Amino acid sequence: ATGDAMTSISLPVVPPTDGADVVLTIDVDLQGIADAALREAMQTPGARGGDLLIGDPHTGEILAAVSRRAGRTRSLTAITEPYEPGSTLKPFLVATLLSEGVAELSDSVYAEKGTWRDGNRTIRDTSPHEWLTLAEALEVSSNIAVAKFAKRLSPGQQYSYLRDFGFGTGTGIEYPSESFGRLRKPSEWSRLSSASLAMGYELSVTPLQMLAAYGALANGGVLMKPYLVREIRSADGRVLERREPRVIRRVVTEEVAKAITEVLTSVVEEG
Repeated sequence: ATGDAMTSISLPVVPPTDGADVVLTIDVDLQGIADAALREAMQTPGARGGDLLIGDPHTGEILAAVSRRAGRTRSLTAITEPYEPGSTLKPFLVATLLSEGVAELSDSVYAEKGTWRDGNRTIRDTSPHEWLTLAEALEVSSNIAVAKFAKRLSPGQQYSYLRDFGFGTGTGIEYPSESFGRLRKPSEWSRLSSASLAMGYELSVTPLQMLAAYGALANGGVLMKPYLVREIRSADGRVLERREPRVIRRVVTEEVAKAITEVLTSVVEEG
């Protein structure tokens, strides 16, 4: 020891200040219901994961958002993880056909009694059918019928409507690492791509994109921007920023949206 006195240093202490509060669009009651419903839905098939979103189609507000994956930390995979949608994409093909005027809901094609050879690929239905109208094809989810109807569209028509419904692009929601999914341009399609896309293959979408697209059908054909943040408030309660519903685009006419909605109702009641 040298005997020198220790020098003390005094630093000013700045008290912390509260940051702004973020007010979400989430409805607490609906969030609880969604969480319970997803847990129950996962138990029956023994699923390792699942996603459930509830949104207001007229505003784009996300009212409930639940994602579960076995053995993983919580994150909204409904926004970050795309999947292949399959038959849930068929209503958007029907909307395209009606909008382009190349088919009516009453038009019929032959469903080949459940098995159809299209080039070097065999397309099958889960149950055999003969003649089906476009509406019936959606009701019974006939792969063969929608693949045949899709041949009435050009690749450009089919692609542009999928893009307009929001597939293959981000929604811009306030959440990090949003996935855009995947929708290839027509120049990258094969001869089988049109039928594949009609059945919901050869692309990937997020549950959020699917929610927004179905929301457009429920909203008279108008696609809304999904959002999670309603307001940002200062520590003393002042509203610093308020988010309002934002229209992205009109995808189809109100008449087409209404017609699709009526068919989708029959899917639940009769299909």
